[in-house]
Amino acid sequence: MYPSPYHASWSAPQQGDPISRPEKSRPDRLDALVRNLCDTLGIPATQPLITTEQAAQLLLLQKGTLDKWRSTQPDKLPFVKSGRLVRYRVMDVACFILGDSAQKS
Repeated sequence: MYPSPYHASWSAPQQGDPISRPEKSRPDRLDALVRNLCDTLGIPATQPLITTEQAAQLLLLQKGTLDKWRSTQPDKLPFVKSGRLVRYRVMDVACFILGDSAQKS
């Protein structure tokens, strides 16, 4: 049992303590996630765009959810539209998973 931070003998973990771990930097985590997502879909990491069905698969959502978000909340998950085709950037899906909407392109 760990001592409570409200107890007089408690002190914050110091560098090198077994419970403190160095965090991966944000770009490293993002790149690793993009590679993992591409591996999950079986596509090369250099392929920047995926279909609505593939994005829904990665996000564990129904395709209809993404369709609805596009019409009602277009800023929720960025998408690319070319004519009638709708595509999502793998990087945007990874940022959405990490909860980082500031990475919009």
